[in-house]
Amino acid sequence: MAPEIIIDAYNLIHRVGDLRIHLQQNLENARERLLQKLIVFRQNKKIKITVVFDGDQVGQPSSVTRNGLQIYYSIPPRNADETIKILLRKRKNPRNITVVSSDNEILNFARTNRAITMRSEEFYQKFLRVEQTKNAEDTKPEMTEKELQNWLNMFNQAEDR
Repeated sequence: MAPEIIIDAYNLIHRVGDLRIHLQQNLENARERLLQKLIVFRQNKKIKITVVFDGDQVGQPSSVTRNGLQIYYSIPPRNADETIKILLRKRKNPRNITVVSSDNEILNFARTNRAITMRSEEFYQKFLRVEQTKNAEDTKPEMTEKELQNWLNMFNQAEDR
């Protein structure tokens, strides 16, 4: 069974400045930013990521799959914390699950159920290093037209000698 990460999404968004700043624009923007980062993080990994948001999406199903992410929207009166607890209870092997939250109640519940726990801030820091490394690998320096011409001129001068 592949490892799984269950994320208390709004807890993560509110705990990390890089995501929290998007809340000033609107909630949907902050949510989308988190999901995009998780999609990048998950690429080429055999890992299941479950993201749990408080509140239902009006007109949307309570659970959707997007780019390999399982996304839950709690249905009031149930909140994300209760939804995370239900998901943990349903899992056959919680030792393969990491619960990401800074909510002590959720962390204690996860530990009691033998899941691994990680604070939101810690997860985000590890996750950012992975994303920065990936972005650095994807970036190839490009030569300007002027630099190319300088190199060609140097090689042409060397041939003339």
